[in-house]
Amino acid sequence: MPRRDPSRSSLSADRRKVGDVEVLALGGELDMASGAELWTLVEATGPEAGGVVLDLSGLDFLDPAGIRAILEARTAARATGRPVELLCRQDTPAYRTLRLTGMLGKLRVYRDLDVAVSAAGPPAP
Repeated sequence: MPRRDPSRSSLSADRRKVGDVEVLALGGELDMASGAELWTLVEATGPEAGGVVLDLSGLDFLDPAGIRAILEARTAARATGRPVELLCRQDTPAYRTLRLTGMLGKLRVYRDLDVAVSAAGPPAP
């Protein structure tokens, strides 16, 4: 089996803005090797982002180290006043991992982008 080059990232992110919220659609693998990159991606959204939605639907692989990276990135972003919400379709490897590890009962995971953006955005006046 070919070995992955550790200098090349196995995590990708497509970034788009929906209102005041930055949506990061993650792809590839989120694991011990790529976990630190997640905070870099969240931090790069900048303070002007009202909140962040991490779309996990495009991940091919998510392991417990990747879940820990998600939790750490959420905690760090929230400490700076930016909410981070999770979005994930049910028919994906990431959703299965969240279900099998019991994290669906501990985390709010939205299945609808509009609802996730609303939760991450500024409170209604």
